Amino acid sequence: MRFFWANIAAIALLASPASFSSGVGDAPATYSLDGKTFYGKIRARGLLGLFAKKSVLRFEGQLFSWSSGEDFRPAAYETREENGKIIFTAHAVGNEGAYAKDYVDWRGEYDGESLSNVTAVWTRAQGGGDWLHDLLLPQTVTFSFKPAKP
Repeated sequence: MRFFWANIAAIALLASPASFSSGVGDAPATYSLDGKTFYGKIRARGLLGLFAKKSVLRFEGQLFSWSSGEDFRPAAYETREENGKIIFTAHAVGNEGAYAKDYVDWRGEYDGESLSNVTAVWTRAQGGGDWLHDLLLPQTVTFSFKPAKP
């Protein structure tokens, strides 16, 4: 009878959800962006990207902001886990004035240590800014953020 109960206990242990984990790589990403600050440079893609500008990306209190984005309000950001990384997105809306109808959509990846593949797409409201920007810039401008090396 003892053998019977020992086998039942072994089967119950093997059938538990924890026993199906293969170990490394199965655990969801448990790191958070909140409270993190990243230094680097932001540059427009294409011909507009002749120069990079120093920028700081901040994730604080579930809000995302960037130092070269003073004309945009801090935005709530969302995260999801994908392939062991945290993917973040944010939709920042322009402040009052020339940028009031503009917005910037951000997306990037965080591996627990650094950011990668960070892009920002600035969608401009035609006729909302000054005439020079309206003349020279397309309706959408895509930027890339490159973190500084530690």
